[in-house]
Amino acid sequence: MIREQTIVCFANDWHADPTSKHQLMRRFAPDNQVLWVESPGMRAPRFSQGKDLRRIVTKLRTLGRPAEQQLPNLHVCSPATVPFPQNPLARQVNGWLYRHTIRRELRRLSLDERPIVWAFVPHIAPAIPGLPRRLLVYSCVDRWSAFADYDAGLMDKFESDVCRAADVVLASAQDLADHCRQYNAEVHYVPHGVPTISRRRLRRAHCPTCSRRFPSRASDSSACCTSGWISS
Repeated sequence: MIREQTIVCFANDWHADPTSKHQLMRRFAPDNQVLWVESPGMRAPRFSQGKDLRRIVTKLRTLGRPAEQQLPNLHVCSPATVPFPQNPLARQVNGWLYRHTIRRELRRLSLDERPIVWAFVPHIAPAIPGLPRRLLVYSCVDRWSAFADYDAGLMDKFESDVCRAADVVLASAQDLADHCRQYNAEVHYVPHGVPTISRRRLRRAHCPTCSRRFPSRASDSSACCTSGWISS
């Protein structure tokens, strides 16, 4: 088990739907220091879509702010980015912005400036060169080039760059592991797991994301943000 380390985690938004990456960093936080870095989007924003506009407003509110503590030993930062990932110059600028922000926050929080870097998304590849680190772990949890809104060729390039730079690659599916092995020999198949809980305990438990009680059935609309995930 990892203990007494600084972990810089590249992932999606901290307040997005909780996933395995949230679960893993929550487990690391009691014995380590975690800096969760919200990663850039992989498509240009569509200003005609309300969802994109709301995300832009949320991002603007946090840009440039110091990392905020969300849990004991876990801070979250959202570096400024240029929202045009297909542009090579924008990618270079974003890489510099991410490295600058991470160095600044590690110093401000008095954390190890050679952390374990744990990436869950490949499009942070431009930030990796020149980023001091003790170890680079890439967790491959999706076939990113298959997403309709993403540039498949660009995503494959990002993933190959991160895989080659990684000290170890953890893949959540066998086909993902096979895909990553063409770039790195240190690839391990690690399927997702979930903690088990009885229905009685579930009814008494509260969601760590929204603080409301967990639903016991799909129709329980008064329960927490995971309601839509529960099948009858």
